[in-house]
Amino acid sequence: MKHQLVLILDHGELVDSLFKELSINHFNATVLSARSIKHLIEDEETEHLHFLSIAHLDQHLNSGSTTCYFIVDDDRIDELKKLIRINTDSFRKIKGAMFTFPLHDYEGTI
Repeated sequence: MKHQLVLILDHGELVDSLFKELSINHFNATVLSARSIKHLIEDEETEHLHFLSIAHLDQHLNSGSTTCYFIVDDDRIDELKKLIRINTDSFRKIKGAMFTFPLHDYEGTI
């Protein structure tokens, strides 16, 4: 069985070292920059906008968080979580969170 692990991290220099460690251990993910609704609303340049284009959002993602989507085999999910805990010091050095759920119906080569 495969699992999806979602990892949400605050941006920062330590995030790059975590990504390097995960890559060395052969973990890969889709990584997206994100901002909370609160920060989008508080941003002076976006407060008057009701709809945001992808291009506009891309210009305003210098701060915020990173969201990673991992698809991992059952026999490696605990290893991935352990690496994340070690490199974030259980989310004390890098603020964030992670959660997993099983993928009951998965097809693909990733």
